[in-house]
Amino acid sequence: AQFLEMRYSRNFRVFGGLVAFLAGIVNFGVFPSVGARFFIWYCGLPPAFTLLGFQISTFIGIMVFLLVISLLFTFLGGQIAVMITDFIQGSFAYIVFAAVIGFMLYTFTWGQISDTLMAVEPGTSLVNPFDMGKEENFNIGFYLISVVIMFYCAMGWQGTAGYNSSAKSPHESKMAMMLSHWRYRVLMLVVLVVPVCLRTYMHHPDFAEQSAELKARVAAVVPEDLKGREDSVGPDELKRIEALRSQAKAPLFMGLVFPKILMGLMCAAMLGAFISTHDTYLHSWGSMFIQDVVLPFRKQPLTTAQHLWLLRLSILGVAVFIFFFSIFFRHTQRIQMFCALSANMFVSGAGTAIIGGLYWKRGTTAAAWTGMIGGLVLTLVGFWIQHNGAGFMARLENQSLKAVLQPVFSLTGQEMSFWSIVVVIISYICVSLLGRRRPFNLDRLLHRGKYAVAGEESLAIEGRRTLLEKLGWTKEFTPSDKIAAGITLGWPLVWFVVFIVGNTWHLLKQGGLPKESWLAFWHYWTWFI
Repeated sequence: AQFLEMRYSRNFRVFGGLVAFLAGIVNFGVFPSVGARFFIWYCGLPPAFTLLGFQISTFIGIMVFLLVISLLFTFLGGQIAVMITDFIQGSFAYIVFAAVIGFMLYTFTWGQISDTLMAVEPGTSLVNPFDMGKEENFNIGFYLISVVIMFYCAMGWQGTAGYNSSAKSPHESKMAMMLSHWRYRVLMLVVLVVPVCLRTYMHHPDFAEQSAELKARVAAVVPEDLKGREDSVGPDELKRIEALRSQAKAPLFMGLVFPKILMGLMCAAMLGAFISTHDTYLHSWGSMFIQDVVLPFRKQPLTTAQHLWLLRLSILGVAVFIFFFSIFFRHTQRIQMFCALSANMFVSGAGTAIIGGLYWKRGTTAAAWTGMIGGLVLTLVGFWIQHNGAGFMARLENQSLKAVLQPVFSLTGQEMSFWSIVVVIISYICVSLLGRRRPFNLDRLLHRGKYAVAGEESLAIEGRRTLLEKLGWTKEFTPSDKIAAGITLGWPLVWFVVFIVGNTWHLLKQGGLPKESWLAFWHYWTWFI
């Protein structure tokens, strides 16, 4: 926010903060409902319970319980409490996830997994990335767009703003960012292994009898307002039913196959994961609204007590909003697609404002406004298409117009995010080139050259002599830091070499690598990770 104000204007900072806040709470809005439904499905809880003579929805009761705990963590100690408790919860969760992965790979043999992964029609391969052209959602395009977004939106999303601002020095921030990537490798493995074993359980003949109960439970999952009429619903309602059943499969599966002790451990780990995510987001979005939207309009500074109470009220307001959003929001797409599209409300415009503002002295304030507003409008259009598009297309009688609109209305949330980013980048460049001729003084903004700040010489590129220093290994790196950074940066480089060799081998080999070779690769990769 400080950068947006210094590079563009105070008004743009306030507008950017407001858009970031709105995008954040909409993105955050589905978290309570997803978490509550997980515990209901996983633990096999009834739809309602009686308390003091009143019939209470289990869905609402669990959301209240979980949000109250998250608020207590946030209120009792602020960002310090959030960081310490999140660390403890995260460490415990990763141990449990490792146990879950071990149990899954022991219970479901690789032979059974192989049979299941192979038994798919051509064009939808689960092992060969060159044979998945018929996959509509998580296809090659999805992952290529993910790479683009990863670079474009780097440090743009403000959900972890509290963490980003907590480091005691730039070096500590750099090391924290490096080390944080390792946790995703554990998370990504558990969300890979569990669905693969779920698919094996549902489709392999060895589990035909056991999986019948799971299939029956999944088929019984219907949104409350559609129960009893699910056989006569329209296309948009049908998407809601499919989205909810997609969410239900994994927790229902784990609840059926886990032994009691692992089931309890996983429940505790997911409770910790829920709390750690919610208290982080509650603190980030609540404080962002006060710091970047409210305070810039105040002429007199707040006292410490006033500031703290204002932050608490804002955080409470975020909790109340996401509670009601979760009650009334209707899921019509996969959670990953919703998160990508909702985050895009801010990051599609912010990415260009950040990159253009840091690296292009011709970037203008008008261009930043154009990009931010354009990204917001395009995302809102995308939301409408996702939630009303199927019904609109079904009612549309003009076949010519229908043929024109069909490609747009068939885009996933990820694809909509990508095209909005493309439009924003083009608009930023065009408006900047048509705007002022006087370049912005980036040296003064970034404390370079004659504007350098005493004591920060080691951070300046100009003062770095060796190749390692130019790559970022400055004198602040201790020997252990160098080892950690070397391993962290070497890891993706090694896999990049594997990627190049494997794909080149596949392309040069007559007919490509057989699916058995791809399957063997994933077998070794999974155990190695």
